Amino acid sequence: MILIKIFLLTVMGICLAVQGFEDLRHKLLYDNVSLTLLGAGLAYAFFFGNLFESIYACGLVLILMFVIYFCSRGGMGLGDVFLAGALGAWLSPFTSALMLVLAFVMGGILALPILIFGKNHKYAVPFAPFLIAAFLLSFFYGKQILDFYFEMW
Repeated sequence: MILIKIFLLTVMGICLAVQGFEDLRHKLLYDNVSLTLLGAGLAYAFFFGNLFESIYACGLVLILMFVIYFCSRGGMGLGDVFLAGALGAWLSPFTSALMLVLAFVMGGILALPILIFGKNHKYAVPFAPFLIAAFLLSFFYGKQILDFYFEMW
């Protein structure tokens, strides 16, 4: 079982690196890489988690991202939607919601100075690096972050 876990986590790491670098360099995300990430996430959930929760989280993220995609009128690409859905398959519904909140907060913190001080307001900020960073925080520390948050209330 440890070899399966190592293999799936390696696939995840490679897919995240490819998507992150390609979005930074070319503002392009590959559907095949997102599908590979989705398949690895579902396999990971099957072997080491809860497959039903994984599918539910994936669907939740896809629905939320599609709403944002249609409301943004071209501000967000479909590649970001598919990548977020694939990342949701690795998480529970709560940690996938955390991932989206963290990604939008991190992206907003960077985009705000560009919007305020930038001369060209048409500059597109690649969103995949924020999704990936938020995913990694949620995947490895999501339970601790959520526990801390809910203890505050």
